[in-house]
Amino acid sequence: MARNVNLLIVDDDVSMLETVGDVFQDRGYNVAMVENGNKAIKLVNRRYFDVVLMDISMPGINGLETYKEVKRIIPTATVIMMTGDSKEELVKKSIEEGAYTVIYKPFNVKKVIKIVEEALKKPVILIVDDRIEDRVTLRDILAEKGYRTVLAKDGYEAVGFVEKGNFDVVLLDIKMPGMDGIMTMERIKEFRPEAGIIMMTAYSMQEFVEDSLKKGAYTCLFKPIDVEKMLEAVQKVRDMGKKFGREEQVEILVVDDDPNYRETVADILEDEGYKVSKVETGTASIEEVKKKFFNVVLVDFKLADVTGLELAKKIKSVDKSTYIILVTGHASLETALKAIEMREEIYGFVVKGGGRDPGQLKWTIKSALREQRLAWDKMEAEHKLRRANRRLEELSITDDLTGIYNRRHFYEKLSEMTARAKRYKLPLSLLMFDVDHFKSYNDTRGHLAGNRVLERVGRIVSEEIREVDWGFRYGGDEFTVILPETSKKDAKVVAERIRKAFEKCKFNDTTLSIGIAQYDLKSDLDILIKHADETMYKAKSQGGNRIEIYGM
Repeated sequence: MARNVNLLIVDDDVSMLETVGDVFQDRGYNVAMVENGNKAIKLVNRRYFDVVLMDISMPGINGLETYKEVKRIIPTATVIMMTGDSKEELVKKSIEEGAYTVIYKPFNVKKVIKIVEEALKKPVILIVDDRIEDRVTLRDILAEKGYRTVLAKDGYEAVGFVEKGNFDVVLLDIKMPGMDGIMTMERIKEFRPEAGIIMMTAYSMQEFVEDSLKKGAYTCLFKPIDVEKMLEAVQKVRDMGKKFGREEQVEILVVDDDPNYRETVADILEDEGYKVSKVETGTASIEEVKKKFFNVVLVDFKLADVTGLELAKKIKSVDKSTYIILVTGHASLETALKAIEMREEIYGFVVKGGGRDPGQLKWTIKSALREQRLAWDKMEAEHKLRRANRRLEELSITDDLTGIYNRRHFYEKLSEMTARAKRYKLPLSLLMFDVDHFKSYNDTRGHLAGNRVLERVGRIVSEEIREVDWGFRYGGDEFTVILPETSKKDAKVVAERIRKAFEKCKFNDTTLSIGIAQYDLKSDLDILIKHADETMYKAKSQGGNRIEIYGM
């Protein structure tokens, strides 16, 4: 049964819509049905869908054009095309554009269900790199391994994708124009604190690498990418994400050089419903835990190539959340004391039971899994609490009227952004602007009309700035925008977009006067704000509806 899976069916054949829709609803899917492409596009603009079943040939906008728009709006959606005729050109183009598959009518509904369920099992990887050759190469490698991929050419596009959909893993280049990898990761983490991010770089930038790891990246891969290392890292990040899933099968690894014991324990545990892997040596076990996540590892006290105590430390260094149970051939006070001394690495120990009832082993594993689940539940609750706190924080720093950030957050963010600009020796510009003739408009038309003007300014700021930029209502009818990694010359382009967009609104003779100042890495914040503010008033004094740049 599917839980919380949103499915959209798009087909002009109403009977087909209802038949297929009913089948998926019976299986627990949240189903929406529309009969043409225009309605589909309107719906996906309002609601997220995991899967879209779409007819290729429809009146009006055809399935292929609808597909392109759907993928633009929800890049993570799995789109399965359907066709009842032989328009091979459209079929071919659908596959070339990235459709998951094409199903020919009439079809077996059970087959469609199987295709949808198989597609949902495939993880989605977001690849963010400004080099198209690197994006395509990584896409092809991951596709061969059964991954679905979404490609982003820069940080701005990546953040937009993450806002719209969920990704299992993000592969993120550090050095990109505009918004670099670290800034992109910070923005992604705002929307998805639990996002699994793997950084990539072709440069020896130790400071950037260390910074990215401190801020939550799982690891950093150096170009040219070692494919095996990348696949291992992707799998580990995926496994880390699965820990919070309630329906993932428990994985247990048995490490013992006695083949009879390995097989006996595996049979016992498989009868309990666990998925069991077996290896003979400590070296082999390390290779396994690097490839995938195990809930529990049973480690023999004495192995040919390493002691169980030494191996426990090595396994914990790979994944701290794996629970390790030491297995010994005989009970002794010495073994018990060593296990207690290493309680951070070893959950407990059991004695090999020979022909006796394996109850101790079963109980210890169940106890470990119960404690592991409690730990994960606590982590999940903490994630939810952090998200809730972040939402409360977001409300406290957001201006109620305009929907953009408020003055309090402006000072916090400007301090953070200028510190970063100084650290990495990057340009940063500040826009300050207010509404020309606002007081007379407000007095004449009333406060509600004045509020509509301010709301429109806030909306224009949100629409015209980049994902990496920050817009604020500074107070009254005054606004400000922080533009990281932007010279005053480039800042004028952004300012002009904002000015022109408001001019088109035609609120009588209200316009915008905008002042621009670029941050001097040797000065302080107050000087930057003062320069931008003075330049804004210079624009107003020269008639308004214009842009002035400090020092020019």
